[in-house]
Amino acid sequence: MISIKHATKSFDKKVVLDDINLEIPDGKIVGLFGLNGAGKTTLLRMMASVYSTERNTIYFDDIDIKEKKPELIFLSEELNLTNNHNLIKASEIYRLFYSKFDFEYFKELTKKLGFNEKDKIVSYSKGMKKKLGLCLALASNAKYILIDEAFDGVDSISKNEFKRLFFDYIEKNNATIIISSHSINDLESIVDRLLIISGNKVALDDEYSKTIEKYIKFQLAYNEKIDIDDIKTLKPVYIKQNDKFIDLIFENCEDLEEKIQRTNPQFMTKSEIDYSELLELLERGENNA
Repeated sequence: MISIKHATKSFDKKVVLDDINLEIPDGKIVGLFGLNGAGKTTLLRMMASVYSTERNTIYFDDIDIKEKKPELIFLSEELNLTNNHNLIKASEIYRLFYSKFDFEYFKELTKKLGFNEKDKIVSYSKGMKKKLGLCLALASNAKYILIDEAFDGVDSISKNEFKRLFFDYIEKNNATIIISSHSINDLESIVDRLLIISGNKVALDDEYSKTIEKYIKFQLAYNEKIDIDDIKTLKPVYIKQNDKFIDLIFENCEDLEEKIQRTNPQFMTKSEIDYSELLELLERGENNA
């Protein structure tokens, strides 16, 4: 389990993360989301001991990271290997730091994903470097994997393969994988838990399915422009009006459709909210309406 207690981080007196408190159980895939610059990478670097915390600390399996480095691998956006390295040299380096590194599994993964073990990293595209990092992480058998922008530059076929491999890894190692991203589209099918950083704090920490089910979106069209105050009596958490067209988001509850129909829309559709809309709600503090 990962426990983060009152963690804070500033750069040049600017607070990036403020009083972060989290409990993350084992055996989960956690999506860490937020706008660019929200502090996602900073939080991962704090968990990986790349950055120190300014107040209190972070625990892995009840052990303070200041006392003992956890069984953890952190993949930053840039692969920390020399361009002259090839696959074999890369694996040799990782075997020095990860005692459970499975070299045979690493060779199997890289072969399956189209790598040539003699090619040097300098010849790799951005996506290939990212895939190599993921292969090294999965072969490490570390209990905790932290990944910054896991699928940036990775092709769709490889993405789907890695998603399957993540599930296998969790089952095999009772591990925890935390993946940061500014977009949920690549991860919504695999994350158990949703963490969103906004305003220097954890704005949301919940199961992904519960979070999405909490809200419902309606798109309405009227014959003529409607008085927005009539719509506000329905108590939406979000309103966007463009002349005769209105987007509404509500906390899901009974009788919503019946109440909306009383405003006589010419056209109405209902759908789940998407990630960008959820993030906007959190950014606004649900007080837009």
